[in-house]
Amino acid sequence: MSICTELERIGDYAMTAFIRTNVPSAIRSISDDIIDAMYIPLFSELMNFVIHGAHNTERANQILLVEHNVERVADCVTNIGERIIYVETGELLDTGSFYVVHPN
Repeated sequence: MSICTELERIGDYAMTAFIRTNVPSAIRSISDDIIDAMYIPLFSELMNFVIHGAHNTERANQILLVEHNVERVADCVTNIGERIIYVETGELLDTGSFYVVHPN
């Protein structure tokens, strides 16, 4: 699965959750860790690309910039999901560990 395909998938869940105030869809939209995990091998691959030819630096930098922005969009999608869950349940979700935190 590509990074953009995964972003599209979680984005669809977030839009469904937003439009229908649907908590299960909001929970499914919180998977930016998958995109974060896809970034690491891509970064390593691009660094090897640069190491094997300095002329590849500009192209690798452009790809990394795009990937960075895709990752930021995934973070925003996660925030949408978290906020929908909070509005509907009153619970804050710690997406780093997927434990539900009850507000005081």
